[in-house]
Amino acid sequence: MSVIINSNSPWPITAKNHYSWFSFLILFFFLFLHGQESPLAGNDAELIWTAPGDDFTWGQANRYDIRFSSVPIGSDTTNWWNYAQSIESVPYPSPAGFKDSCVIANLSIDNHIYIAIRTADETDNWSDISNIAKIPSTSCIDFTQDGAVNILDALYLLNCIYKDGPPIPNGSISDTNNSGDTNILDALFIINFCLKSGPPPDCGD
Repeated sequence: MSVIINSNSPWPITAKNHYSWFSFLILFFFLFLHGQESPLAGNDAELIWTAPGDDFTWGQANRYDIRFSSVPIGSDTTNWWNYAQSIESVPYPSPAGFKDSCVIANLSIDNHIYIAIRTADETDNWSDISNIAKIPSTSCIDFTQDGAVNILDALYLLNCIYKDGPPIPNGSISDTNNSGDTNILDALFIINFCLKSGPPPDCGD
């Protein structure tokens, strides 16, 4: 990844201005009190579902086909499926009733993402398309504008609110939890979303 620093920026490129000790102190106490889970990358998503059986809810299926698209599925499910992008690394199906999961990497945060699964038995009898999982856009809280939402965006917001850091970029929302006010809870909302599988922000349609 190439990083370009604008030398004409009105804010000096210093550790104090961008990620101050105050921001890191708040982050440390939050993680200490609530515990830290292993975070995914800022533009990765984990999909979790219950494994179907080989025959309805019995046995064990043979393989999965998982596809996603930024286009809503609509009424023509066959056409949507044919044009959706396949996920290469999918797990082997567990016995019926067990949980399966996979990570979908490098998703765009600029669009809503729609995901569906089909399952096949040992003779390649394919199921219908599953219910649709929707991953909402999170671009409105990408304050660092690096194409991913992560802990640095929470630090950026804290620095902006309490340390007179760089302003919130156009198109972003600082009131991440829709409380009507911008404060430390909005930074904690981002941390909870990134590290604790908390609710996503409302970036609109």
